[in-house]
Order: sequence, then structure tokens, then C-alpha cells
Amino acid sequence: MLGRRLVLSAAIALMFGASAQADVFTFDFDGAGGNAPVAGVTGLDYQAGNILAVGSTPLVPGNTFTSYYQASLGTLLGPSVGLPAGREVTIVARVNEQVASFNAITGTATFNVLGGAFNIYAGAKNADNLAGTGFNDGTLIMSGTFGTGGINNFTFANGVLVPFDQNPPDDYGGKQALFGIGGFLTNANVTSYDPNYFIIGANQQFAAGSFNGNTQSFFNTIDPSKSFAGAGYGSPPNLGGINGVTGPDSQFLIDSNQFFTFQEVPPPPSVPEPTSLAVFALVLGAGAMRARKGRRQPVA
Repeated sequence: MLGRRLVLSAAIALMFGASAQADVFTFDFDGAGGNAPVAGVTGLDYQAGNILAVGSTPLVPGNTFTSYYQASLGTLLGPSVGLPAGREVTIVARVNEQVASFNAITGTATFNVLGGAFNIYAGAKNADNLAGTGFNDGTLIMSGTFGTGGINNFTFANGVLVPFDQNPPDDYGGKQALFGIGGFLTNANVTSYDPNYFIIGANQQFAAGSFNGNTQSFFNTIDPSKSFAGAGYGSPPNLGGINGVTGPDSQFLIDSNQFFTFQEVPPPPSVPEPTSLAVFALVLGAGAMRARKGRRQPVA
């Protein structure tokens, strides 16, 4: 999976420019300075999380579906700092997708990203991957949208079945999954944020960012979630007998990163001080009086 991460990182640089991973900010874990704010942060490295692709199976070109995502932050990128004890940062997201192509011989599918949205929260540690709860509570510290386009693909190994839940114990009664891996890369644009958590320059604003991840159809490091209500989907996953085959939903483990870029904001035009305005008004008034005197006609 490391190789795919490196390939995706290179793709980010090509897609969003060389500065996509270079812009830095300061992050405060509690928004109040209680934990020392961390400077020089380049991005957020999330722990392995869950994606549920609702209505994605079978893979038919042209079909549209919605994916729901939830994960917890692992470390800050740049200084590589983990979270303080008892604290967590979580992300929930919704991505609208369309099957662009599917090759039944190779098992490879490509997808178009049609947009979506994400929210990031900070608070006390309570997220539970198996239950799928605790990902959308705490303080909302950032919201944003996913753009269209990007790179999204997945390849199934035809006929190769593996245990779905490989993170002991098996909580899914021996359910199997069709083995597959993939990659995901798209724009992630910030629409609002809490400046007490994300601290950027006084003359800066968020510009186009990016979100990327590696996906797989089986879970070997975390549990598959049984709920995605926090991400906006209130029904239990409907995977059928074999994940990735029977559907109509498919569930995936995702290991993801998020990066931000910034742009300079020109300072607002300066406003004259009240004293300067008063002097300016007097000068204008005196000039007007002289002009009126110059226009007076002699008395006959």
C-alpha cells in the first residue's frame, strides 16, 4: 500500500501544482491553547477508516451512487505529531460518484467524482469503528466540498475471496469479500473553518486543497462499521453474502490524507482617520467659498 500512497502523492503534485503539499499552518487540538499549538503542519493523516458505497453493486457504466466516509485523525503531517491523550479529530463525508468504466476481464473500474461534502470535528475521544458512532460529535471545526473530476479507480481480483473482517475477532460471522484494492484523489475545498483550531496567516485564505486515499475491500487493521449515520446514511450496510459482489452496497477500508493550500488576500483599502476627513472637508469648503466669491458680479 505504501507504493500506491507514493503514486498518489506524485499525482497530487501534478494535479494541483508543486505547492499542494507545501503550504503550512498551525493546528490547535482544543482550540483554546490548552495543548501547545503545533506549527509547520502540511496536512492531516487519517487513520484507517470506513467507506460505504451505497448502491454501487453491480458495477454498470453510467450508474450513480453515493459513498459515505468516516475516520479518525492519526497524526499531523509535517512535524508528525499525534493527538493528546483523550482527544480526537474526526471526519465524516459524502461523495457522489458515477461508474465511468468497468472491465469485467481485468476487474478494473474507474469512477467520476460528481461532488460531495465533508465535516471535521474535534472533541473528547469516543469514536468507535465497529459501531460507527462518535464521528460527528464535538466541535465542528471545518466544512468543505469535493469538486468534480479527480482520480478514482478500483480493481477486483476475479474469483479471489478473502475474509471480510480480518481484525480479530470476526464480528461478521465469516462473511467474505472479493479481494480488491484501489485509489482515490479529488479536490477538497474549504468553505468554513474555526480559526481557533486552524491558524493561518492574517492575509491568507484557504484555496483548493486535496483529499487522497488507498482503498481495499477487506478489513485487516480496523473493524468494518455497522453504521454510517454520522456521515449522513441512516440505514445499516446491505452487503449481501459477499462484499463487492452481491450488494447492493459495498464497503471498503480507506487510508487517507488531506492537504490544504492557501492564497494571499489583498489588504482592504485604508480608511482615512476622522481627523483627516475633517481637515479634508474644511479644505473643500474653503475652496468652494473662494469659487463663489470669484463669481460675484459688481453691484450697479
